Amino acid sequence: MFNLKTPRILSTNVALSVITNSIWRYWVIAIVFGSIFLLLYSVLFLSEQAKGEFKDSQYFTFVDDSNVAMPFESILQLNNDKWSKTETLSFQPTAGKRWLKVEMPPQPPQSVLLHFADPLIDLMTIKVVDHNGEQPKLMAEFTLGDSLPFKERTLKLPYFVVPVKLATGNTTLYISASSKLTVNLAFGVWSKKGFIEFYDHITTFLGVIFGYIMALFCYSFMMFATARKKEYLWYGLYLGSFLLHSMTLTGFGFQYLWPQAIGLQTIMGGATISLTFMCLVKFTQIAIASNRTLYNLIFDSQVYLHSILSLLSIYTLNTYFLRFHLIAVLLSAFLVPIVCMLTSSGGRKTSRFFALVWFVFLMTSLLTIAGRIGLITWKLEPLYSLFFGFHVQTLLIGAALVYEYRENFLRTLELKETALLEKGKTVKAKDEILKLQQDAQLKLEHQVKAQTMQLEGALSDLSSASSELKIMRNFDALTGLPNRLAFEEAVKKLGSMSIDTGKALCVVVLDIDHFKKVNDTYGHLAGDECLRMFSALLKETFKTDDYASCRFGGEEFTLASLLPIEKVEHEVNAFRKSVDNMVIVTGGHDITFTTSAGIASKCLLAQSDSRQIFASADEKLYLAKQKGRNLVIA
Repeated sequence: MFNLKTPRILSTNVALSVITNSIWRYWVIAIVFGSIFLLLYSVLFLSEQAKGEFKDSQYFTFVDDSNVAMPFESILQLNNDKWSKTETLSFQPTAGKRWLKVEMPPQPPQSVLLHFADPLIDLMTIKVVDHNGEQPKLMAEFTLGDSLPFKERTLKLPYFVVPVKLATGNTTLYISASSKLTVNLAFGVWSKKGFIEFYDHITTFLGVIFGYIMALFCYSFMMFATARKKEYLWYGLYLGSFLLHSMTLTGFGFQYLWPQAIGLQTIMGGATISLTFMCLVKFTQIAIASNRTLYNLIFDSQVYLHSILSLLSIYTLNTYFLRFHLIAVLLSAFLVPIVCMLTSSGGRKTSRFFALVWFVFLMTSLLTIAGRIGLITWKLEPLYSLFFGFHVQTLLIGAALVYEYRENFLRTLELKETALLEKGKTVKAKDEILKLQQDAQLKLEHQVKAQTMQLEGALSDLSSASSELKIMRNFDALTGLPNRLAFEEAVKKLGSMSIDTGKALCVVVLDIDHFKKVNDTYGHLAGDECLRMFSALLKETFKTDDYASCRFGGEEFTLASLLPIEKVEHEVNAFRKSVDNMVIVTGGHDITFTTSAGIASKCLLAQSDSRQIFASADEKLYLAKQKGRNLVIA
């Protein structure tokens, strides 16, 4: 008997589950905000550390817009009024060659390291000049850039780091650089010991970030392999693309993955950001599962746009392409969160989470680009702000997935409780029905006995009728031949024998030539008589158990056998000659006609192969018709 207390127990379990989840929720919130605070502290600390130990330098810029580049000796002789003092070290591309002059504060003679924050500078020249004497003295010169092989760097590090020896008194640095969009010449001056400690901090931080991304990447693909859900696949691809993009921006990709491929280093930044956007858009589309055609069209257009941009990343050096690429990125970052908010109007809260994800993505992109091109100046390095935004996005995506799982879990529990209640009602009703059946059974027994004899007679009649129906179902009424249904069953048996024994299944398709002309000339009754006589001859000729035959439809007939095709062809040719010599007398007319046939044979590997044999035999019948009829083609 069904226990009606089970739904109450289940309700209690649901309540306890909700309370437990509420308690754990506070711990999760504490961990989430703790991780955000820790990451923000780390990026602020590293951003401040990146300024170096010696921070009192003065910066001046000069743009050489002459048709012929000035020699460096002329640059040294420029008056101070030619140099413009600047506070920012991020510069837009100019028509001429830009020089940055850095006047180092007076320091005792010592060796220091210059660490440039941007590892994506295409080409940079550094000249160290001692201005303490009567004439400027060139002390050292360096040429750096990721347009040069990695092995040519002075120090084999992902960032541009060069050793410089400071002169007594004032030392001046002259730097010229070029890059695709902006030139970020922010650098820090370090002692060797201080730089080692700073570099340890950077590598530890990036190692944690890369390990974090790699762990999520492996987890996503493990979940995809287990659950076969496409959202895990696209989220994993997004993480992989973002990891490659991050390694490109930090210079670790050039150091460890493609140190000899300068061309790849040039295009990887643009290609990976397009791949990152493409995968995140597709992941969002699958996760929010919108049924609106317009929204899916917007998502698909963004996926195709960024896939095309990633393929066209070979044009990264083209300024117009770079600007278009930047516009496309910002357009996606604006458009996708709007679509997410529109889909959330139906009450789907997952879409709101993804709207927040894309809002963070938008703000991160805008702040990174603005900091990169020098529109804003703030404490965070643009690269670190990118990692901070990624972490917040990851938390929001995780919250969206957890929320979706929780809603599905509670919905499943509610459905189970409802199902159990309904089952209890059903069992109770079933007990009542069984009681009524027991009462009615006694009344029905004598009626059953009385009607047994009538039923036996009816069953006998039904058996006879069933036999007649079977004959009618399996045989053609006009010709007495098996019909198409019976023939297909016979072909299945022959096909099984062909598969088991390796014998070829041979199929013959026959057709009465110009049968329409017989009907039109002598009438349909005469045509029916011709079909009957043709069928009688067919049954007489192929009456052995080696053949299965049928009237396929109209004037078309088929045969199937496991005999060799040569023997079948011989017997069909004999049948064709018999038809050619046959005269049918009906309605006062002597009617003659011919027949054509196509034969095909093949050893079956599967039952479905029989269709190919029938098609091949039909094609050969058509070929016999084309060649003049009254032919057998095998």
